[in-house]
Amino acid sequence: MKIGILGGSFDPIHIGHIMLAEYAKTAYKLDYIKFIPDNKSAYGKKYKYSLYKRRSYIYYSIGNNNAFSIDIRSLQNNKLTRTYNIILALLKEFPNDKIYFIVGHDGKDKIKSWYRYKELIKLPRFKLIMASENPVTKCEFYMPNLNIHSSLIKKLKDKKLPYKYLLPFQIREMI
Repeated sequence: MKIGILGGSFDPIHIGHIMLAEYAKTAYKLDYIKFIPDNKSAYGKKYKYSLYKRRSYIYYSIGNNNAFSIDIRSLQNNKLTRTYNIILALLKEFPNDKIYFIVGHDGKDKIKSWYRYKELIKLPRFKLIMASENPVTKCEFYMPNLNIHSSLIKKLKDKKLPYKYLLPFQIREMI
């Protein structure tokens, strides 16, 4: 099987996340995608929504898509959840499968700052794949840059400006 992993803060999840998962699934013929919310930020930022709320928002946003699921391993401890450790656990849990870690337009610049990045990209049965408007390598797939970020949604909401159509319809009234 080919398993896609989409990790992040999802503070809150938005249509850019859902589209990213769909484009990656199509481009790499992934069997399914696991959404894994961070329990803490590796960059020290505070989340507006609790991990439990973010998990609920993801659950409701992907609920009707059988190819999407939520992985709750980040709920099991209060430590920083590192991508490297998650991938190791998944490779062990799924010894016959290939793991594809999905990175959106806004995450490309941060990859080299990840914990044990050089070791991560050398792991067997692991592939890092990235969204690009102009894919040039085998690890990039086409996706238009929607330029939607969780921080934009929070900013619009705080200023009482329209933001709801940037969210999956299932959670528009929850946020």
